Amino acid sequence: MEIVFLIGAFVLLIAIIYGTLSYRKRDKAAEQAGEAVVTDRYERDET
Repeated sequence: MEIVFLIGAFVLLIAIIYGTLSYRKRDKAAEQAGEAVVTDRYERDET
């Protein structure tokens, strides 16, 4: 039974590491697109 918990903890650790690394390696196009959306939404609320 302990092996099941060990495997689950290992899978969770791998998922956390993968999520952290993929978040840090965002490309410039995605970052600029996100900024454009935020800017557009902000401008619409101001007018």
